[in-house]
Amino acid sequence: MHEEPLHLFPAEAEPGAPSLREQLKAYTGVEVEGGLCPVCALRLETEFGGDPERFPIVRVQFSESRRVGIGTFAPSDPKSMSTEQLTGGVNFKLLETYGSDDDPRALDWAGEFSKANRGVLECIEFLKNPKEFLVEFLTLSQERQFKVPKFGFIDADIVLLAHTNESEFRQRMADPTNEALRSRLYTIPVPYNVRLTDEARIYTKLLGQSDHDFHIDPNAIEAASAIAVLTRLTPYPNLSPVEKLHLYDGKETGEFKLNQLPEIRKQSAREGLDGIDPRFVIDALSRAVAETEVEQAASGRRPCLTAVMAIRALRNSIERSHQIGDEAKKTYLALLTEARQEIDRQLKDEVRKAFVPAFADTAQHLLENYLNHCEAYCGKEKVTDPITGEERDPDEKLLRGVEEMIGVSENAKDGFRSGVLMRIGMWLRKGRPLAYNSDEQLGRAIEAYLFEEMKDIVRITVSKRSPDTQHAERLNEVIKVLCDQRGYCPTCSSELLDYVGALLNR
Repeated sequence: MHEEPLHLFPAEAEPGAPSLREQLKAYTGVEVEGGLCPVCALRLETEFGGDPERFPIVRVQFSESRRVGIGTFAPSDPKSMSTEQLTGGVNFKLLETYGSDDDPRALDWAGEFSKANRGVLECIEFLKNPKEFLVEFLTLSQERQFKVPKFGFIDADIVLLAHTNESEFRQRMADPTNEALRSRLYTIPVPYNVRLTDEARIYTKLLGQSDHDFHIDPNAIEAASAIAVLTRLTPYPNLSPVEKLHLYDGKETGEFKLNQLPEIRKQSAREGLDGIDPRFVIDALSRAVAETEVEQAASGRRPCLTAVMAIRALRNSIERSHQIGDEAKKTYLALLTEARQEIDRQLKDEVRKAFVPAFADTAQHLLENYLNHCEAYCGKEKVTDPITGEERDPDEKLLRGVEEMIGVSENAKDGFRSGVLMRIGMWLRKGRPLAYNSDEQLGRAIEAYLFEEMKDIVRITVSKRSPDTQHAERLNEVIKVLCDQRGYCPTCSSELLDYVGALLNR
């Protein structure tokens, strides 16, 4: 076993003299605990005459694959399990060489305790082990020793990492016969992820490893991630689940700011310990992909996982699951409905962002109009009508109509307008061409304002089953923007327009 070299210093000393360990502690401050394993103790006496300075020392590198300093142990069939998997046992080939099973050189030293000495031992599904195995772990954790038959206790210095699921943990800890085990555990809850961006990375990675050739709608993974995370969040006063979802993802919402997160988390101790897990979600998405592969095979089109398909797949999986209780199902489905409202808003936003570039000239004209009136307002000046030439006050209705699209309040309008002029001025000083979306905030406001103004046009365009030439050209231009700039494919862009058209016609 990967022995501690300082164990070579004997704890015994000549009468009236300090031991080498005591001298070491006085010189370095290091206290040595434990003794040599039986093999090292035998070699020290027989090969090196009891002189620790002659005993060779080598440096090792921890490696799980080579079982050096990192051990793993998982329960298997109780009938075939043996505690020798932990402690090691007799090597019968070596028994022929050394002639006795109480010779330490006849041991195989292949147990996980030996391999993990001075390192880490991971205990997979720890509480599924039989009781006789748990006794071995109890001894090791308390006395830092383990027992091999026909030998005394062997010292070991191991960090034991055990994991299990929460329900099994609570069930076993409620049993009074497990008091000794309970007193030796330092429990660390490991919750599911509650950050939307990180959850999306999980599914992006797992779906990317699939052998199937399919396209993923840019909103599909985020939709599934939002539903998964919402089921894991706990209620907080005056903060809706969707608002909490965005706040945890680093986006301030409503009256809550990011600096309030520590207090919110403090009052959400069980957050992430309940809810649906990533495996549940990825299974639902995989089934949705398999279904769309069958549907698209006849048409020869590439399968595509859309946001609507992801939502539908999760709803079906929740409703059919036998592992989710009835009350939890009601809660999850209510959260799914709330998430869908947010996702619907995002999908309409996608169409808006695709329609506005098709009307880029209109957006650019609105930008210039807004800036003229904004500059006049901030400079307390009049605006000259380009047609009549008369001077009049800045168009407050236009200014507020744009600003309200991104939630700028009446009290905050002056600061917003000054900030816009300052940012636009810096942009122009750098010699950059000015577009309607050069300023991010103002660009979003202009897009939203135009989309609201064009809502009827959008609704008519995306809802026509047999569009005329003009509407067909608009649709083709919107689909081109969705495919070239927004990451959609022809299949999911068409489905997106159909879906948003149905939303707008409600």
